[in-house]
Amino acid sequence: MRPITLLSSLALVLAVATPAFAAGDAEILAVTASSTDGMLMDAVDGDLATAWRNKRDGEREAWLAVRFEGPAQLRGVRLNVGALPPDVTFDIEGSVDGVGYQTYLKDQKSPQDKTMELAFPRKVAAVYLRVRFAYQGNGQAPRYQVRELEPLE
Repeated sequence: MRPITLLSSLALVLAVATPAFAAGDAEILAVTASSTDGMLMDAVDGDLATAWRNKRDGEREAWLAVRFEGPAQLRGVRLNVGALPPDVTFDIEGSVDGVGYQTYLKDQKSPQDKTMELAFPRKVAAVYLRVRFAYQGNGQAPRYQVRELEPLE
């Protein structure tokens, strides 16, 4: 029997605490963000009444990323980021190592508070999936939120 290390224990706790959205490889093990005001897991808990939000107004860029158990074959993402002002866009990016990210969808907008099903141009393999917000306006950037992020296999 292999001894349990601190790192594998942490991964186990996160895996147990995180709901599995698909029967395939896209089980979310961890959620990280550029900053947070509240619970990171609110972005993947299946409840539109809860949300991840970046820490404060004025951050021109912010991101939220999920890490899967292993490489997941994804065709898209189901996402609710609330209604965004016209000068805010978001990109959907993926990575196999959490360092180098590839953009799957660029300059997306969400003028309404609704859940969107966004399809990638082709199926991709990713261990990390990230939503990256950018403010293009001249004033103070708003706070961003992710109410729900669900990978689509």
